[in-house]
Amino acid sequence: MDLELLKREFEEAKKRQTTGEYWFPKESVNVIRVLPPKNPKKLFYALTGLHYGLLGSGMELCPKITFGKPCPICELLAKLTELNIPKAAKLIGDLGVRKRFAMNILDLDGDPNKIVQFLAPGKVRVKIMSAIFDVDYGDITHATKGRNIVVEKTTNPMNRINTDYDVRPKPNFAPVDPKIIEAILDLDEILASRLKSYEQLQKILLGEEDGIESIDDVI
Repeated sequence: MDLELLKREFEEAKKRQTTGEYWFPKESVNVIRVLPPKNPKKLFYALTGLHYGLLGSGMELCPKITFGKPCPICELLAKLTELNIPKAAKLIGDLGVRKRFAMNILDLDGDPNKIVQFLAPGKVRVKIMSAIFDVDYGDITHATKGRNIVVEKTTNPMNRINTDYDVRPKPNFAPVDPKIIEAILDLDEILASRLKSYEQLQKILLGEEDGIESIDDVI
């Protein structure tokens, strides 16, 4: 076994670990129930942005994409892009924002009574929407007439960016316990409660090194 390769993969995996605030599908088959929005006038998902690979943090929400607020990470990457520094290309790629779609779900392979948040890739969101507009399924998030879905994750070991997701609705209705429906929280409120301030993100980005007080100091 190539232990050096395994070590690099392990370090990359640790960077992408979170604090357990979110649910991520395991490799292969996952069965989940996507829940309806707290507010019926909203959608079942909320757009959010993620920055991966941050030392000491792993992953943080991007305030710019999520709420339209200034983001020190995006500001640094924009400056590096403008300066066209060749050595910064990897950093720009690693820290660049990834768009995801937060959803309240039940993990039926885990605790089926605990609401967790799934930061779904765009392709998963599109496939769920496609099922909703399919007359054979309808609103699969509906409290009583919705359906469980299978999310099958397949990762290319040579290129993690090309991870594929297959989404398949189950044929039968899967009503959700009214107590769980009552416990659903608004996704925007959940994301707002987990969003770091500008100053906190800047500290994570710049680290604790003496003499570094602003983004301009590292460019």
